[in-house]
Amino acid sequence: MHMNRRKKLGWFVLGAVAVLLIEAAGVGVILSSGDKRPDAPPEQQPVAMPWGALDPSQWQASGSSSSPDDSETTPSQGPLPDLVALIRARLEGHLDTDRERVRLPWPPSLPADADSPPALGFLPSIMQSILDEAPHAFDPDRDGVRTYNLLALSGGGAKGAFGAGLLSGWSASGQRPTFKVVTGVSTGSLQATQAFLGSDYDPMLREIFTAYTSDDIYTRRQAVTGLVSDSLYDSAPLRRLIAKYMTQDELEHVAAEHAKGRRLFIGTMNMDTNQFVIWDMGKIASSGRPDALQRYRDVLLASCSTQVFLPPVYFPVEAGGKTYYEMHGDGATYAQAFFRGFLLDFEDTLKQVGLTKSKAQANLYIIINGEVGRSESRTALEPRTLSIAAATIQHLLRMRVNSSLYRMYVLTHRYGFDFNMAAIPQGYEPAVTILDFDPVKMKQLFDTGYNLAANGYDWMKAPPHLDPDEIFATSTAPEPK
Repeated sequence: MHMNRRKKLGWFVLGAVAVLLIEAAGVGVILSSGDKRPDAPPEQQPVAMPWGALDPSQWQASGSSSSPDDSETTPSQGPLPDLVALIRARLEGHLDTDRERVRLPWPPSLPADADSPPALGFLPSIMQSILDEAPHAFDPDRDGVRTYNLLALSGGGAKGAFGAGLLSGWSASGQRPTFKVVTGVSTGSLQATQAFLGSDYDPMLREIFTAYTSDDIYTRRQAVTGLVSDSLYDSAPLRRLIAKYMTQDELEHVAAEHAKGRRLFIGTMNMDTNQFVIWDMGKIASSGRPDALQRYRDVLLASCSTQVFLPPVYFPVEAGGKTYYEMHGDGATYAQAFFRGFLLDFEDTLKQVGLTKSKAQANLYIIINGEVGRSESRTALEPRTLSIAAATIQHLLRMRVNSSLYRMYVLTHRYGFDFNMAAIPQGYEPAVTILDFDPVKMKQLFDTGYNLAANGYDWMKAPPHLDPDEIFATSTAPEPK
């Protein structure tokens, strides 16, 4: 009897050990088979920018500075003076030629038969855009004064419903202008194409930001898999949604607007270099490459792929004659909304082509998909990893927003641009978190933005919670045309 029990116990122990060994082996396999990235670029070797991205060394006209935040510029070098002369001749009515033949000169070191144009900076792109403008496109009164309206769309996850609603309500008010330049990052990147293409795309904006749940954006990985992979969630659903709304028709429409002298830029974060990368989406759309649509979609996906939560997106680059892959993620980790450095280039561009402040004015509109300033509310967080992580991210992003806003505010005043900002009202209820895609809450937030704008939005002329001595006199710039 006792012998049988001992045998049974022995077999049980052996079975348990076998199960444990199998489990351990399984975990080991999982741990060793975590996501393996494609070949990363060499650390000490120059790497070409991925096609469609702006070259940060050409963010300004200065031949000695590559920083997007430097305020001092020197006369352009290289091919830029030739382009300046062309633009001035066009503005003065002395240039009558096919615009397709008047293009930004390529660097002389680049073969004329290269497969695609080189990565260019923001300033050359804006110069080319002025050359491409149709007569009076930004001078509807034909009084010789051009009005450039610029739009920056921030990150914010599910809170993007506010910006989508505000844009739609702005259209309903009849006051929404045509934007010369649109920038977007993170959830703002998913609004930027529709905002760039105009009010006809408002129904699409509404659907994107009110019709989908979290399950339509991401799916949870299994616990162990999530810990050893590149993210806790899988973004395959989001990739499918982007493909649904970004089709060949939209690509061709973006290309057509790009040819008219308008610009659309999206920001991502290069995780290998910790640098902010800006993509010229109109250039991608106009490239004629067979992979243009896929590149456009990949940039949008990368821009809103929140690090840790969603997997990064890889872009091929060339170094030493070999192909490597850079890891890109959510651009909002670097800049919640971007236009700061561009304001310097935009002002310098206008000066170089002879568009003084008496001949050109610029209005900057910033839509923050979230709250700004100090939080006035208290929220009891659930003791769960996702809730705590989301709250931490929201806090860090709010700090980033406040910093970026103040710098843009100072620069708009310095260069005579009109500063206009919109954000979710303080104390808004019900609270919406960036990772909680609840259609009911998002529709309420969409309606809030819509109603505020449809009734004539009272744009903030300075970031909130500034000290009195930090606030400049209100701009007297006229309404957008």
